[in-house]
Amino acid sequence: MLGITHPVVYRTCEAWGLLLPMEFVYDSVWVQVVPILGWFGLVRRNVLPLWEVSAAVSISAAVGLVVFWLAPAIGPWAYYGQAAYGSPPPSAEAAFLADFAALREGRFTALLAGQGLVTIPSFHVVFAVLFAWVFRQERFLYPIAIVLNLGVIAVTFPVGWHYLADLPAGMVWVAATIAVVRRIQGAPAQSAADQEEALAPLQGVLGEGGTS
Repeated sequence: MLGITHPVVYRTCEAWGLLLPMEFVYDSVWVQVVPILGWFGLVRRNVLPLWEVSAAVSISAAVGLVVFWLAPAIGPWAYYGQAAYGSPPPSAEAAFLADFAALREGRFTALLAGQGLVTIPSFHVVFAVLFAWVFRQERFLYPIAIVLNLGVIAVTFPVGWHYLADLPAGMVWVAATIAVVRRIQGAPAQSAADQEEALAPLQGVLGEGGTS
């Protein structure tokens, strides 16, 4: 209705030479796993944030796969067609379309690492919010994580081959997931001290690993 369609946005970004840097920002969500593990596992030696983000990713992905099975959605390329884009699909989108077609036809055998199938919600949005949220107690790193992951969310629509509605769906999805995780751990009623006490055995394992 507003004329904000994927082909219009994609071709505009392509004309301005923005696709390559956008793809770099988009893929940075996977690189963020390394500093998250390193900071909380090796520097802070605090497994609570790692448990939170791992639980949230597991829950959101498990439920997302069920929803995808019930209501699979194909991306905008198949909807608008090559005429709207003026060029063949990029390799990543071509691989997605091949996997999606194989899944529908019952000949799908394996999913390559890093190759997604779920269109709605956008799991890049889900991961971006989670990877910023995990740093919420870190005074200096939290703003950096927010800026970086706002960039991930911003480029998800044009280079992630999503519909615009997939982004707010991802926001709702991750908000519900965080609520479930906090419910499981008893937050906000449970104090930080209680949480640390509950995770003391794991903290001890990390401590022993550092002295061996």
